[in-house]
Amino acid sequence: MAAKRVHVLETTAVPKAVATFVAEKSKQAVKDRGAFYIGVSGGSVAKFLGQELPTAEGISWEKWHVYFCDERLVPFDNDDSTYKLYKVSIKLFT
Repeated sequence: MAAKRVHVLETTAVPKAVATFVAEKSKQAVKDRGAFYIGVSGGSVAKFLGQELPTAEGISWEKWHVYFCDERLVPFDNDDSTYKLYKVSIKLFT
């Protein structure tokens, strides 16, 4: 089992760190397997990713497979929809 790592960051550094981690994992997955699969929740994670991920270089968005882990049973355009939050934050689904 891999050793656990704990990262302690200033609050303002969290969005960049989360987006950098996801971007690196996505690039490696596409290189190794030809696709990147990610399960996402709503709330602050979407906001963190939305702040930094759209500007990350070298992301193959067309290779992403996004799964919503806590989507509410509402229309996609509803303000309570996790899908809408990501669509607006990252513009993944345009």
